[in-house]
Amino acid sequence: MAKSNYNSLNLWRGRIAGQVYKAVRGKQVISTYVPGRNPNTMAQQLVRAKLTVVAKLTRVFRYVIRLGFAEDAGSKRSIPIARFVKHNFGNISGDSPDIVSLDPSKIILAEGSRTGATFNPVLDIDTQPGEVVIGITNAVSPYEDEQEDLVFGVLYAPDLKQAILSEGVARTSNKIRMALPTDWTGIEIHAYGFVIGGQNLQASPSRYIGHVNLD
Repeated sequence: MAKSNYNSLNLWRGRIAGQVYKAVRGKQVISTYVPGRNPNTMAQQLVRAKLTVVAKLTRVFRYVIRLGFAEDAGSKRSIPIARFVKHNFGNISGDSPDIVSLDPSKIILAEGSRTGATFNPVLDIDTQPGEVVIGITNAVSPYEDEQEDLVFGVLYAPDLKQAILSEGVARTSNKIRMALPTDWTGIEIHAYGFVIGGQNLQASPSRYIGHVNLD
């Protein structure tokens, strides 16, 4: 520890054992030394690994996120990507930074208070035009201001790190037809659905529908 002169007074500066000495406005101040934290603990590495997983998904679902998290009903507007991360981070599994993943069935693509829809868990593959047909079993809403809402479908191909968003269909529709990209063959795809409506593009909670293997 070094001794210094401050305003003609002999004041100590530095650290001895667990005490830190410093000069503040001509007075000697002594405080307890607090060692710095390790910025690279296993717990922190795990958090970073999980953030990497969800960050990659924000790129895959970027267009879906802008719609599904466009507005938080009942509160002020927030950043869609930040809301997506918040809703999905806790669903990522793994106890080691080297082994973390997010089960496709637990991905949340929309959140809000709008009345949602239910879907047929069996996805219909129409091979001739190359389409997936998502059956809507019930999208009826008891609220008058939700009658013009639209139902959307999402297809996700984890192996290709790609996702596509359907055009919206009316609540009275019984299906959503989605054209498949030509390179989507020999892979597993997952389907989701949610409802969007209202002046501020409010959403219903997204629903995981199911998965199917493409030949």
